[in-house]
Amino acid sequence: MNSKFSLNRFLHNDRLVMIFSLILAVVVWAVVVYGPSNEQERTISGVPVTVTLGDYAAETLGMRIVEGQNMTASVKVYGRRSVIEQLTAQDILLTADTTSVISPGTYSDLTVKATKNGKLSDYEIVSVDPAVAGITCDIWTEKLIEVQVQINGIVSADTAKYHIGTPVVSSDAMEDKSIRISGPKSELDTVASVVAVVSDEAELSETKVFDATLKALDVNGNTADIKNCSMNSENASVRVTVPVLFYRKATLSYQLTNAPAAYASAQNLVTFTPSSLELWGTEPVIESFEKQLGTLCTFDFDKLSPSNLQQTLSLTVPESLKVIGGVQEITAKINLGAVRSRTLSAQLTDSNTTFVNCPAGVSVSLMENTLNNITVCGPANVINKLKASDLQIAVDVKGDAALGQRTLVARVTLPNYPNVWVYYGEAAAGYNLLTTVTAK
Repeated sequence: MNSKFSLNRFLHNDRLVMIFSLILAVVVWAVVVYGPSNEQERTISGVPVTVTLGDYAAETLGMRIVEGQNMTASVKVYGRRSVIEQLTAQDILLTADTTSVISPGTYSDLTVKATKNGKLSDYEIVSVDPAVAGITCDIWTEKLIEVQVQINGIVSADTAKYHIGTPVVSSDAMEDKSIRISGPKSELDTVASVVAVVSDEAELSETKVFDATLKALDVNGNTADIKNCSMNSENASVRVTVPVLFYRKATLSYQLTNAPAAYASAQNLVTFTPSSLELWGTEPVIESFEKQLGTLCTFDFDKLSPSNLQQTLSLTVPESLKVIGGVQEITAKINLGAVRSRTLSAQLTDSNTTFVNCPAGVSVSLMENTLNNITVCGPANVINKLKASDLQIAVDVKGDAALGQRTLVARVTLPNYPNVWVYYGEAAAGYNLLTTVTAK
């Protein structure tokens, strides 16, 4: 029958024989290569070694691995070729045994353990090379260090006119004037200081801002080895402002308030030691300091008594201002000669008491009839002559029309004695009197 297979015809069909031979060859090759009896050994390189510290070292002691965390190893495997040839580094997990790591230091003999990590498991792990891992670990800590400035190449364009002031470093990464560094304790312990280094060279006649680089130094001034540490400034710009200071000689002068007529226009009533201050600073800082001096050298007769006619005035010098000689205080002597004080009391009557700044439509009456402990000061020969009848009392209503009981301030004058004044104390500017304000 035509449909029956004919071996003779098949063998004389060159095309069919060729196809059959090819298929048979592939089958034979697969059996030879991937058959169950065909096994091989293979080395897989570049397998990462996972190194993790235990809870005691990492959490209790705060340790971290400084060196050795990026180690790789080669793994020798054995099994059927069909399995072995599919394996990659991701199919094997290598871990270092860190149970012995309980203090900072270097460990060079941590056993590396290998386990199967993928879906393929029909093979053997023969060996790991290297079979041990080495790490260095340390306690992780941080320091907050004040930043100094190094501007070796910045000088004054004219030393007679200008001085270089105290440089100011600024950065978004800084905390106030300091920088935070974190890293291994052994490295941080070598850091003695941090400087903002300006590498530019310039002759300055005005204030200028420069870019700077932060550098950690050891106790000898050399660059500290902190390769495993990090600073907050690594991604932030650091700037140094170098101020140029101007010279000014400030001659000390004084002002008087509430001075009696005899002293209001007197010359050289106050003398200072020193009589002037030599300043180096920026113009705004100098002007601000001179205003401060004006306030400091203002003397209020309300607060002057024979016991404080010589005063020591402390200066508040800003950091950006230099006072030549390092003067921190000045002495002021109020030249009133031989003066003394005396305490008087006055009966409050219509003849010696007046109300000032009294608004229309109200009437003020005193609820006290005597003003005691009035301290008057002046030349000794005049003070001895004073009588209570020489005192005049002015009660200030301050234009306030509020009705009812009110405490008002009274000031005392001696119209017939232009060189005598009343001392009210360090905090007061008059005497308090209890009054009653009523509507007219």
